[in-house]
Amino acid sequence: MAASEGEVNRLVLEIRRYLQAHPRAADSAEGIATWWIAGAQHSGLDAVESALERLVGTGEIRKQVLPDGKTVYAGAGARRPGKRN
Repeated sequence: MAASEGEVNRLVLEIRRYLQAHPRAADSAEGIATWWIAGAQHSGLDAVESALERLVGTGEIRKQVLPDGKTVYAGAGARRPGKRN
C-alpha cells in the first residue's frame, strides 16, 4: 500500500528534527525507520524511503551507495561513510 502524502510529510519532519539534533547521523532506511523515527514501524519502509527520497531531492540529505550495495542516508553536512576527516 502506498504511503499517504500526510504520512510522508510527517516522516520528513521527523527526519529533519532528528538531523537537527544529530547533524552527523547516517544510516540505512531500515536503521532510520527503527532508530530515528518514533512509530515509523507503523508507517512502513516504503513511506520512510519516500520521505528520504524527497529530502535527497531538496538537497537536505545525501544518499550514498556503499561498495557492498547498502544505501546510506546522511545530513548534507555529515561526513561521508567510509571517509576519514
